[in-house]
Amino acid sequence: MIKSSQHTCKNGEVITIRIASTKDADSLNALKRSYINTSDYIPLTAKEYKYDVAGESEMLSVVDLHQNSLVLLAENENGLIGNADLTGYQRKAMHHVAMLGMGMDIAWRNQGIGSFLLERVIVWAKQSPLQIICLDVYDENTAAKALYLKYGFISYGIVPGYFRHGNQSYNLNRMMLAL
Repeated sequence: MIKSSQHTCKNGEVITIRIASTKDADSLNALKRSYINTSDYIPLTAKEYKYDVAGESEMLSVVDLHQNSLVLLAENENGLIGNADLTGYQRKAMHHVAMLGMGMDIAWRNQGIGSFLLERVIVWAKQSPLQIICLDVYDENTAAKALYLKYGFISYGIVPGYFRHGNQSYNLNRMMLAL
């Protein structure tokens, strides 16, 4: 189990990292829809995001039942500002593997919150049945790749032209961390 922790951001503000609960469904859904709309590196529009608040609540309750899954939240005194979702596979042959997704409110990017979230995810994962964390990142997203490399992730494949936005193509970088 992970306890909530306090962290000081680059801007000097103190935030809390904690485990999500179903009570967070509404604010988590709003946060995700917000950063989906403001990120160049999420291959999804807010309209395409499949969860409403009830669906978000259901997802959080299901995650809570799986010993290889976790949702962490970053919050300040005004509410949620970021999250990390570690979704463990439920197939027996892949139960030791999870996919990582992260997102941040646009006003809080480049403040160190990604590092705080990732550190806590890794600490938790090392105490779980997980042995591998995987993620997909736009290869052009140099800030995210630098963060993942800093914490020991390695690239294990590039898929050229995987993402398309209008006439522009972007490459997918598959990364993993062996725990």
